Amino acid sequence: MRPADADDRPAVAELFRARSVWMRNRGLEGWQGWGASAEELAVQAGDPDSAKVGPVWVLTHDDGIVGVTTLYEQTPLWGWTDAERAEPAIFLATTCTDPAFAGKRLGCLIAWWALGHASERGFAWVRRGCGYEQLMRYYRELYQAHRGRFTLAGPQDIRSGDPSALTQSEQATVDAVLASYGDKSAHWLSELTHHEAPWWNARQGAGLGDRDRGDAVISLNDMFEYYDGLTRADAEAL
Repeated sequence: MRPADADDRPAVAELFRARSVWMRNRGLEGWQGWGASAEELAVQAGDPDSAKVGPVWVLTHDDGIVGVTTLYEQTPLWGWTDAERAEPAIFLATTCTDPAFAGKRLGCLIAWWALGHASERGFAWVRRGCGYEQLMRYYRELYQAHRGRFTLAGPQDIRSGDPSALTQSEQATVDAVLASYGDKSAHWLSELTHHEAPWWNARQGAGLGDRDRGDAVISLNDMFEYYDGLTRADAEAL
């Protein structure tokens, strides 16, 4: 996930149009809105005025945009009490994913990212609105499946997904990560990343202090140099 910029607008518009066609072909509610508003929604990507209210973020894969969402720091008037609206919360809106990845649960991935993004910045809640019953049921089922969960005890805790879709190399990578970090808590993992050079480089480059909230992007080069150095050091030790 990274903040959207103006160069992303054509790809974001195309994403909304593709989702509209996909929904129309399946008789799903709301498809007209995505198609009719594609250009209007896309122009918000990288727009400074829009970012003041709710910045647009994109999910990327192989240098392409496969998902988009907008994060607002103000909860809408509808659906929440005045007391609830006063709580620190992020409102997740206009989430759209590439239908070519249907079944990969990219929307769920964006929601999980939003939870971590909000937690790191001191927000107590991540909220979203929904005007369609079928989508509302999906969100409720997802919430019930993962409510209060910060760890997975094993494969039985994963309600969906297809491990067989991974290549042999990808499976080996997942197994190696689980072998090293599978027994660690969510807090431990968060603290680990916040003590590593890529995280600090991104914050320092953005002029962020120790307790400042921010959305600085960690560069791929920094991650490669840092983690490649760790693996080389381990190999030399052997």
